[in-house]
Amino acid sequence: MRDNPPKVAEFRPIACCNVLYKCITKNLANRLNSCLSELISSNQTAFVKGRNISENILLAQELVKGYHKNKGKARCAIKVDLKKAYDSVEWSFILMSLLAVGCPPIFVNWVRECITTPRFSISLNGSLAGYFKGGKGLRQGDPLSPYLFVLAMEVLTQLFQAKVRESNQFKFHPQCAKQKITHLSFADDLMIFVAADLHSQSLLLCKIRSFSILQFRVGKLPVRYLGMPLIAGRLSYSNCIPLIEKITARINSWTARHLSFAGRLQLISSVLNSVQMFWSSIFILPKKVITTVEQKFNHFLWKGHAESKGGSKVSWKQVCLPKQEGGLGLKRIEEWNKAAVLKHIWHLFTQAGSLWVAWVHDELLKGRSFWTVKVPQSCSWGWRKLLKLRLEARDLLSHEVGDGSTISLWHDRWHPNGVLYQTYGHRILYNAASNLQAKVSSVIQNKEWCWCPARSEDMVEIQSKLSLIQIKESDKAV
Repeated sequence: MRDNPPKVAEFRPIACCNVLYKCITKNLANRLNSCLSELISSNQTAFVKGRNISENILLAQELVKGYHKNKGKARCAIKVDLKKAYDSVEWSFILMSLLAVGCPPIFVNWVRECITTPRFSISLNGSLAGYFKGGKGLRQGDPLSPYLFVLAMEVLTQLFQAKVRESNQFKFHPQCAKQKITHLSFADDLMIFVAADLHSQSLLLCKIRSFSILQFRVGKLPVRYLGMPLIAGRLSYSNCIPLIEKITARINSWTARHLSFAGRLQLISSVLNSVQMFWSSIFILPKKVITTVEQKFNHFLWKGHAESKGGSKVSWKQVCLPKQEGGLGLKRIEEWNKAAVLKHIWHLFTQAGSLWVAWVHDELLKGRSFWTVKVPQSCSWGWRKLLKLRLEARDLLSHEVGDGSTISLWHDRWHPNGVLYQTYGHRILYNAASNLQAKVSSVIQNKEWCWCPARSEDMVEIQSKLSLIQIKESDKAV
């Protein structure tokens, strides 16, 4: 809700659900959640187990790369925010959606009893005015509401896909054709990607009109998407000003409370660090941003203000040492930032069902190994930063061998001797009569190793340790 809203329509109802009601809806939500990943398309990442908000942000960043340049294929991106989406959902639509995906009638009746019973009262000049029955909408704070809303948004996805299948003239965004991506969705935040073609755009927009009346406002990049700046170039200090302002505002709200040193330390550890944590888990932050944020933490710790200078007893580096080494146990943002972003590399090898992972393999890797692919001059800033972390990530990732179809024979760590190409050099390819793109599956038949006869001491050493490797049911990164 906006501050001082001029219209009654801009007020948001407060849902007051008792404990018994929440226990019932939590049980229903758990039942629905168990099968949600099978019902919801991969372009929706909200409230579905195993999916992450970062996937949508990373993919959206890749798709808007180069939008600030007047070259390349014409493409279009439309950011849609469904206004008061939770409060506008028709109950009959939700119930029909549940029946359409095969939910038992008794389960649908239970959901009907939960969502059609709210009553509202209005607080006017401090006094409550009566109760009246609601006619639509989902209660925010209800454990069941997020799952029902995601199911409703899946109908929009199916409408998009049906319209695309029916039309022979629809053109995908140039980088979305292989995966047939028309949009990315996270709850009520929608990003549509399509070719800069009037017919293709109108096909998708006509389906959105079934959900709400469209009102467009012309803007320019960067725009905010899921709390992060959506940028066509590199992440700069100016793009991160909202993060710095948010931290400064939080510190300023505490300056009049005369907090003790221990209190300020606890606030930095539990509150201020969590503010920057979301940003740090998506992108590698510019060094100037990290320095500015840590300076504000330091000033607040020693002086109680965001802008106070001087007065530090020891350096911030010493403050962030572990307690057993004489520090206060705070985290260095740069180290946390790098560790958090490394998980995206982990997802490339472990999240086979992720839309972002599938897109990276189709559009960026194109059958090549992540460890050896060159850094293209035209790649996005985010992908370039991710490739620069390969040296740190390589030693942290190993593989259990199944059929070997997803494991690189020479570049992945699956053998007791480590990464074979790193250990033995380029000559090992000639000794093994193999190539750089070979998979482990090329030396496995019927769950047995089938290497060619050893022609060098290196090959003898490699093959002598194969008995130590247990072949599993399927490949797995660990």
